[in-house]
Amino acid sequence: MKILAIESSCDETAVAIVEDGKKVLSNVVFTQIDIHTKYGGVVPEIASRHHIEKITYVIEEAIQEAGLSFNDIDDNVIYDFEKIEDFAKILNEEVQKFDRN
Repeated sequence: MKILAIESSCDETAVAIVEDGKKVLSNVVFTQIDIHTKYGGVVPEIASRHHIEKITYVIEEAIQEAGLSFNDIDDNVIYDFEKIEDFAKILNEEVQKFDRN
């Protein structure tokens, strides 16, 4: 079973694909540390915007790095640490792609 896992924290978006709960096929992280450094800390509005802008790319990159397609993914799990409302909507739209394939 191949699981696509999406995790977001205040300044990072990560996607991993794990096979049979043990083998990591890919792990892609988009970090915003450099973006927020100039502000002295994370700015939620900026962080949310960057999560939204990058999530599709990070998912596609993880799938490509694993040598898979959307159809090869059996299930997914999402952990949205910051509970960013707009980002959660985008994540749900991305995950629905799996149901359509």
